[in-house]
Amino acid sequence: MSNHVDTDRLDFVGDLKKGRPTLGNLMRVSVYRLLLYSMKAVMIEELGKQKTDEMFYAAGKNAGQIIFRGILKDESKDFDLIETIRDMLFKCRIGIFEVKQYDEATKTFTFVVKEDLDCSGMPIDGETKCSFDEGLLSGILSDYFKVEYETTEIGCWATGEKSCIFRSAPVA
Repeated sequence: MSNHVDTDRLDFVGDLKKGRPTLGNLMRVSVYRLLLYSMKAVMIEELGKQKTDEMFYAAGKNAGQIIFRGILKDESKDFDLIETIRDMLFKCRIGIFEVKQYDEATKTFTFVVKEDLDCSGMPIDGETKCSFDEGLLSGILSDYFKVEYETTEIGCWATGEKSCIFRSAPVA
């Protein structure tokens, strides 16, 4: 039996209706954060903060590509990418997404995510928290525009903002 998980397909998460008929597809944010920050603490201890952030970014990028290919992309019709991302993040309760700024000449976006799943309400410690979200946005944008995007969190609840602020730009 292989330990490889085929993350190119969404069905690797299992049949949640069959597996969780009573509890369903929801859980408390506090439990999610306990899992997330416990995992990050162990990884930082073993690998260091930079490598941990790189791994969460890579995982987020992978997830963004899976989400784009499996949920957002509909080749049968044109769609508004930003509206589709906004709707998906809201329905999944990840956050309230909006475009703060878009520079058509450089194809650079500044996004705001309010009530972000990973950090809203966290204590201020001066460090951004949302490397997975950075990767998630990069994965979606890279697949949609068919050019590599890099996303950086430039503001976070933990840095004193009341929302997450991300800058996404094509890689030169």
